[in-house]
Amino acid sequence: MRFLLRAREICWTRLKVRLTLSKYARGYRQCQTCADVLSTVPEAHLTESAYAGIMVNVDQPRWYIMSRTTTPETVRYAILPSPIGELLVAAIDQEVVHVAFQNHNFERVIERLQTQFGGPVLRDDEALKFATQQFEEYFAGTRKSFELATRQPTPDRFLSEVQQSLATIPYGETLSYGELAIRLARPGAARAVGSACARNPMPLIQPCHRVVRADGSYGEFSGTPEAKEYLLAFERGDRPNASTS
Repeated sequence: MRFLLRAREICWTRLKVRLTLSKYARGYRQCQTCADVLSTVPEAHLTESAYAGIMVNVDQPRWYIMSRTTTPETVRYAILPSPIGELLVAAIDQEVVHVAFQNHNFERVIERLQTQFGGPVLRDDEALKFATQQFEEYFAGTRKSFELATRQPTPDRFLSEVQQSLATIPYGETLSYGELAIRLARPGAARAVGSACARNPMPLIQPCHRVVRADGSYGEFSGTPEAKEYLLAFERGDRPNASTS
């Protein structure tokens, strides 16, 4: 069951609960505070500005930010093998819009891309060679950064700021969530940074695996812990055993 709701701001904390219209209304009032107390309220992660509205799947809560444009776009994707399992890389023309690990369930990823961009999602390994070649070079150890145009799928400035900043963390190095928050002039927003990393739509290109907890443990990651362990060890110059993502 779905409802189309219109509002100026949505509290991402509501992702974690089953929504009803009355709960949504209460959440909307609360989110006026969230924007001001990001660094002090543990469960208030970040606030999303909606353009045309929000599509809420009440049975399985998930938010779809609807773009200003209704023009459908064709998404093409390729699936390639890697030491951490298969990867799905999707692009519109020459802009990468999504990278998915094997544990993300590729069928559901394709469905979400269809919903997000409104057009067909087609497998086209040849069209994606410009991107998959760089992933192959990365896992061969001959590439330390990606040179790919990307399209950020969220209009939320905080999410985009965190996710784009991930590419500034050097190959083979790590930052804690708190250190990245300080670097972004958001001291105290470590939890919000962790949530943004966990929702990173383009892992590896935007290397969220290089962000860890202050105690060195792995923290939030959309792939498996084994995949994150592999990537960090691989970038340190070790020879880790192949894992699954």
